[in-house]
Amino acid sequence: MSWFGGGSHHDKGPNFFPVTSYNSGYGALTDQDTAWECISNKGFQTETQTYYSVLEDGSILMIQVIWSFLGLFLVPATTQMTFKLYNPKTKKMTWKSVNVSNFKTDGRSSKSDAFEIKHVGTTATEEIYEISADLDKAIQLNVKWSKPASAPGAKYGAGENGGYSTYGRDRSVEKRDGFIVQYV
Repeated sequence: MSWFGGGSHHDKGPNFFPVTSYNSGYGALTDQDTAWECISNKGFQTETQTYYSVLEDGSILMIQVIWSFLGLFLVPATTQMTFKLYNPKTKKMTWKSVNVSNFKTDGRSSKSDAFEIKHVGTTATEEIYEISADLDKAIQLNVKWSKPASAPGAKYGAGENGGYSTYGRDRSVEKRDGFIVQYV
């Protein structure tokens, strides 16, 4: 039995196609590319949205939301928020990763019991992401990222399949068993 290909273990050929195996170069992001899909009827899936910043003191900040679905209708999707702040001068690191409940999405905005991410704008205009989170007594976040219209994002490969690594013997949107979405 194959979890991702539906066939026996004797089937020939790969059942995972990384985006780099069938794409090259970069493509422009669209509004749909950066929206949450969270589709639980297309097999195993993982989606992440990650925000990075270098602060004035040289510290590196990373906030990531990870949504995963195993592809089994009896097992609900899970969502996790990870936070890391590292100062390379002092070597001090703060890291926290929590499972969250009641995750909901609306395009590129999302919220749960532990955080909220508000998005305004489009890929063609200025975009703003505001993140507020209460991860524990010592970690509360309130940050804002702005992307000017003059700094477009990118994905590996152009078109509708750009940015997608897929599971299954067939990469087509209608027949793939699952996918991982990767954008910069």
